Amino acid sequence: MSTIENEAWVEAVARAICTETYGRCMCVSHNAFQHAHCDYPKRSAIAAIRALGPLIVERCAEVARQQNIGMYDHSGAVAASVAIRALIQKEADHA
Repeated sequence: MSTIENEAWVEAVARAICTETYGRCMCVSHNAFQHAHCDYPKRSAIAAIRALGPLIVERCAEVARQQNIGMYDHSGAVAASVAIRALIQKEADHA
């Protein structure tokens, strides 16, 4: 499932944007993100997730690589970081 398709991510970020913008989120009940007044927070949330997704994936890959830096054989960490970084392209393909 694409990050953008993950409604929980979109809703959480949209609620934060809504709260920050209006002082409280008016889009909190009864699937309110379907209403017109919630369109701006939802569009902004999707844009934010698209912008941050690759950075989050890159950070995860770096952490995976650094976990085994001092070990004799760190090929597993390298393989994990390569696989994690591949998620960036996979997300771009789904967008």
